[in-house]
Amino acid sequence: MGDVIASIALRTPGRRMKRLTAYFDSGSPYTFISEAAANRIGEPWELPEPLRFHGLGGGKFFSRHAIHLTIILKGYPCYHTAYVISEGVIKEDILIGHDFMQNFNIGLDIRRRKIKIDVSSLKRAQLIRSVAAGQ
Repeated sequence: MGDVIASIALRTPGRRMKRLTAYFDSGSPYTFISEAAANRIGEPWELPEPLRFHGLGGGKFFSRHAIHLTIILKGYPCYHTAYVISEGVIKEDILIGHDFMQNFNIGLDIRRRKIKIDVSSLKRAQLIRSVAAGQ
C-alpha cells in the first residue's frame, strides 16, 4: 500500500480539459472527488441514497452524488465514476483509489513518488471499453 500525489488531465463529456491534483491511494477501495472539483468539471448526479464511507484518517463521511470522469493518461481516455464528497475530507481535488488503478493497471513507485503507467494496458482497456459500448 502507498500513495503518490500527481497532476492529471481530466474532463467530462462535452467539457474542456482541466488539470487537477490527484492523490493516488492504493489503500482506498474507491475513487473520490471533492465537491468543488466535481462542480468545476461537470454535473454530478444524485445517488438513490447517501452512501456512508469510513477511513481517510479514521473519519466517517458521506457521498450523495457521483460523477462520470474521463481521466487522460498518456493520451488515452480512462473512463471512471467517482463519488463526490464534501470539502475538507481530502486535501487534493481527487483521490484515485484501487478501483481505478486496478482497471487500468496503474502502479505506484512509492520510493520515487511517481505513478507507473503501462501503455499496453491502457490500449487494451480502450479496446474492451469500445466493444462494451458497441463501437
